[in-house]
Amino acid sequence: MPGNGEIAFTGQRIKFGNGKDFYGTGISPDIVVKNTIDGVKSNRDEILECALKYMTEK
Repeated sequence: MPGNGEIAFTGQRIKFGNGKDFYGTGISPDIVVKNTIDGVKSNRDEILECALKYMTEK
């Protein structure tokens, strides 16, 4: 490609166990966590904090 560009293509088709396509769907999260303005201002990663809390409580 011009300018030494690269392109990659995966020819793999992934489906859920029920046969439904995974592509364009993904996996819905069990827990939804959003960053807050206060968290951003204090440079906290609230999503990581929630994940760590969840994992240590299991």
